[in-house]
Amino acid sequence: MNRRAILLLPMVVFTLLIPASAPGEWFGDVYFGLHSSQADNMEITFNGTPVATVDNSDSGQIFGGRIGYWFNGMSWLGLAGDVSFSELNFGEIDIGVGSLSALVMARLKLNTSEKYPKGRIQPYIGIGPGFFYGGMSEFIEAVPPSGSVLEDTYFSMGIDARGGVSVLLKESYGIVLEYGYKSFSPSFTSEARGGGQIALEPTFNTHNVVIGMTFRW
Repeated sequence: MNRRAILLLPMVVFTLLIPASAPGEWFGDVYFGLHSSQADNMEITFNGTPVATVDNSDSGQIFGGRIGYWFNGMSWLGLAGDVSFSELNFGEIDIGVGSLSALVMARLKLNTSEKYPKGRIQPYIGIGPGFFYGGMSEFIEAVPPSGSVLEDTYFSMGIDARGGVSVLLKESYGIVLEYGYKSFSPSFTSEARGGGQIALEPTFNTHNVVIGMTFRW
């Protein structure tokens, strides 16, 4: 599935199901965890010529939250908006990452009962477009003749995919454990102080494992 199809998927679900849907189930999640990130094409260039190669792996912390809606007539299907924050540290390069994602969600309803008609245990998956933003400002010593600062902000569209399980402790709240994958390709460019252009155009692939709380109403 290409990125354009992933971008259109939440819009199609929203357009088809929201007008005819009876009141469903709202949910909100907050989470915190760890990420492991790999980067491709971590060469810093000066006027198109590579001058330095940066470390291509990192691990750190991530936190975020989301709000979503499970449809009533098709209670296995839902939509969610998710926001998260982390920082990528590749050697001497620090890059802030904020993401806003629109996810199409699907769930199983396990361990159902009169008290938990939609299941006390709910494995789920989600996929959709992610909109990633942030910036960096670092001194690059290898830029001739005596180094220069690469400083820029970015806004990039990518892919966001999730898989996890919610376990309800009460009808209105529970815990959530989740794995997530994100991929995006920002671009950084700035003018060197002696003239010329410094650039870095990586692709980031991030794996997250988080734990948090889920709330239902």
